[in-house]
Amino acid sequence: MEDLKINLKQFGPKNTYIRNGEKCYFDSFRQMLVPCTPESLLLLKMEMYVHQVMGVPKNMMYMNQSFRKYGIDSSKLIDIVIHDNIDGDIKPVAIVECKSPDMALYHSTTSHIEEFAKKVGINYLIVTNGTDVDSYISREDRLSFWKIDNVPDYEIICNGHKAALAAQFAANPGSQAKKFTKKLEPALKFSSKTTPKAIQPIVMNLVKCLNDTHSRLKPQTFDKITVVGDCGQRRKLTGFGSEKHGKIMLRTLLIKDFYDNHQLVSFDINPDLLGAPILSVTLDDYDSRQVILSMDLNTCLIADEQKINFGCDLNKAFPHEDAEFAKELKYFVSLKAPYLLKGHEVRFGEIHLIDPIKMDEEETAQAFVNVVAYALLLDEYRAQLKSTTKMKKLKK
Repeated sequence: MEDLKINLKQFGPKNTYIRNGEKCYFDSFRQMLVPCTPESLLLLKMEMYVHQVMGVPKNMMYMNQSFRKYGIDSSKLIDIVIHDNIDGDIKPVAIVECKSPDMALYHSTTSHIEEFAKKVGINYLIVTNGTDVDSYISREDRLSFWKIDNVPDYEIICNGHKAALAAQFAANPGSQAKKFTKKLEPALKFSSKTTPKAIQPIVMNLVKCLNDTHSRLKPQTFDKITVVGDCGQRRKLTGFGSEKHGKIMLRTLLIKDFYDNHQLVSFDINPDLLGAPILSVTLDDYDSRQVILSMDLNTCLIADEQKINFGCDLNKAFPHEDAEFAKELKYFVSLKAPYLLKGHEVRFGEIHLIDPIKMDEEETAQAFVNVVAYALLLDEYRAQLKSTTKMKKLKK
């Protein structure tokens, strides 16, 4: 069989950015700023190839997936897992594995993903080093794979998977294949007992605003924060199988912060345990995503005739910190972003009581970017406080 080749020259990042002194690119599939390494660039190119050439929808591609998310006790990761919607269940149907660009492909390089595929019930394996590519399909006995002479497209993969399930059921109708599925996340519900009537409509409108991918922010500067790009919604897996699972959709902005450093920040509004709406801001640290700000919107949104005042009372925002925390934070904010302060409050802006609220409206955009500025300053202040405390302990 003639060796298969793959041409990825047309794929790659459009722009690069500097994050903490390191050259990065924005991976639109993983919604991350990723360092420019040969391995990470190959993964990006394969993501684009799988989507554009093989025809796999973005929402059916999951990258850097742990075996554990599919019920297998292993810390190993899979580069790309392709899924299909089968009778309302999202099931894995193929694997794409990226090897080092200089690694020759041998059958032995697929052994660990073959074992995974057999346990999960995946029929197709695709392995590449960026130039050569090997494709495999499961034999009928489901115990081994053989090499095929093409890279199957998404329709072939899905139809082949369904045919294999039908044949398996026909051979043994009394048994069912083990399911590894992802259920849809239920609609957000905020408790009427904890959320005032005046606030409920604006909260739901803000949720719609964050989920509206059509009204995106254009590149522009708000005071000292520059919006480089509006990345729209962001997918975050929370598990698979019978355990808690689903996805959280976040609105993500690629910004340039107070120090001209590129960052990815995301917004989300979800109810807490009592049903109160919580606005969280997450900062992407490449290999982890850390919530740097969490605010109860019941206390941050104050209705005033035809508009909502959006702000945060520093004296009430940190009940578990000592009295000096809010005072020093206010001083810290006054040095970097005095435009946010009004007395002891941080003011993000005003939001009109209209439906729908659009992210690209000037007032709304300014308010969200002000939230970003405050979240970044709060994160920086906490980091400095932690560093100062550590130094004091070392001196002792």
